[in-house]
Amino acid sequence: MKSQRNHSRHSRVSLLAALGVSALLCLPAAWAKDTEDGASAEDWLESLEPGARVNALVSYKEGNLAEILAHVEALDGDTGTLLKDRRLVSVNAKAEALMELLRSGLVLSMEHDVARFMYGSGQDYHRTLVQAQQLPFAGMTIPDEFADTLTVCIIDSGLDIHHPDLALTRVTGESAPDKGLLVPQTVGDWFVDEIGHGTHVAGIVAALDNNIGATGIAPNDRIALHIVKVF
Repeated sequence: MKSQRNHSRHSRVSLLAALGVSALLCLPAAWAKDTEDGASAEDWLESLEPGARVNALVSYKEGNLAEILAHVEALDGDTGTLLKDRRLVSVNAKAEALMELLRSGLVLSMEHDVARFMYGSGQDYHRTLVQAQQLPFAGMTIPDEFADTLTVCIIDSGLDIHHPDLALTRVTGESAPDKGLLVPQTVGDWFVDEIGHGTHVAGIVAALDNNIGATGIAPNDRIALHIVKVF
């Protein structure tokens, strides 16, 4: 009797577990997907004002892209960034149209595609990474009267002199000669940076305070740079 009771109990547990798995498998993936604030995609869309246009990031089933694009166009929506390797597309449309797309069976998931912006100016994270807090100046920024007396030599991959954050007036440079050792036979012009690393380093030092990207520790076009391109 004890064995039969245990078997019956195990059977009930197994049945409940199976039913739970079946319920999860039957739940539409797009409805189960949570948005950034923890609400489901349906809850998010229903919370919007009628007629409001928003951006949504849509994950679609393999082979369904053409049908989704046609569906979005028919709903007076627009498509933006497309990441085919990850089967993701950004869609801008009215909330009602997105709800229809969500329930169409064409998508795997949907969530709010929140706009992201790069920080411009301010106290940038790279300042502490280069230990600018050790400078004897307030705000980890070199004052203009001191920057006027400095020349920083950057030995790297060159400088992109057309970068809008590095429109500097006190820049000189040279390309390293071939020494047959570490320097390649030809490195090209110092004011061309095919790799970007030298430009990045120059930005840490002297990127302008102009609401574009980051700001350097000497951001007012007062410091001098000398660029030596070695690769």
